[in-house]
Amino acid sequence: MLQLIRRCPMGEKLPTERELTIRFNASRGTVNKVMVELERDGYVTRRGGKGTFVSSRDLETHLENNRDRNQSAILLAYPEFFSYNIWENVHLAEMSALRRDIQLRPFKLMAGSNYRGILDLASQKSDIVGCIILPPREMTMRELAEFDQLGIPCVFFQWFPEKFLVYSNIYGVHGNSFLTGYNEMKFLLRNGHRRIALVCNEPQRRSSDQAFFNGIYHAASEAGIPRGELILADYVKMRPWDQGTSVGYQNTVELCRQHRGEFTAILFESLYGAIGGRRAIDEAGLRCPEEISIITSQEHWNFCDYFSPPLTTSTSDHSLCVERAFDLILNPAFRTTRMSILDDTSITVRQSVRNLSGSLSQTTKERGRR
Repeated sequence: MLQLIRRCPMGEKLPTERELTIRFNASRGTVNKVMVELERDGYVTRRGGKGTFVSSRDLETHLENNRDRNQSAILLAYPEFFSYNIWENVHLAEMSALRRDIQLRPFKLMAGSNYRGILDLASQKSDIVGCIILPPREMTMRELAEFDQLGIPCVFFQWFPEKFLVYSNIYGVHGNSFLTGYNEMKFLLRNGHRRIALVCNEPQRRSSDQAFFNGIYHAASEAGIPRGELILADYVKMRPWDQGTSVGYQNTVELCRQHRGEFTAILFESLYGAIGGRRAIDEAGLRCPEEISIITSQEHWNFCDYFSPPLTTSTSDHSLCVERAFDLILNPAFRTTRMSILDDTSITVRQSVRNLSGSLSQTTKERGRR
């Protein structure tokens, strides 16, 4: 029955008890007893006169004490601040754990965390078979060495240079940041933009961030544009737990003040920066996209469709990284590669980028290139 429930979407109506007796070749009394237990544990909801329905997954968080104590568990650590990307990765991890019939133990990282709490928990609990960590800052060699000593696979959602991959239990998974930056710049170039500004609004501390900018610079170089001709707006430095919207706003204000008339397009690091930057563009009296085009990374539900104007974005499939993390922990056959760079990026074309030939973009989707 649990396997049946885990394959069903939230809120879906289950077969009747009579149908279940036939399906599982069990007595009506047995089926009824099982359904009562499942309702007690929060897996299903029984509605008089309507049937039995799969409960919302948000009930899963308080079911840990009711689960099989012998069931294996994965520790999931993530920063204690809101980010759509963090929320999506956590949600996808919860769904993957449910499908794979494994416990997922959440652990929230506070500002200034030294990871000691995770290390202590993982070392004390014999049922934990692996860790998935969404680090809020760059991991140090010393910290990775401590995780390696746990003796279980530890998967970090972070790009690691080769010198960091010397530990037998440390793995990294990440989207292709180089390809993301490359495709965003190529899109602007195809639409006739050559005077382009880059607004920083994410912490500049990860190798993946550098890969993102390297992709931008590589695409520019292919078009004969030297790196020095791109305007880099990083006047205010973003730190972990800072607000990307505020930093995007401040850097765009300064960009418009110092370089007004010198650029036709802005490439923001993330949607949060674009939100703040859009306000700064308005305050500068500039029109988007007629005078300034905007492109950025990340999709937040359908939020970008209701941006003004609808926002052109590049996106990656986060489920690839989540599924690879689970595979690395649960299946030794996947552990032949320490660093997994997963290529699945596309650009959703909306109206925030003007084609300098005169037309505005219509909403379409482009697959990643390179």
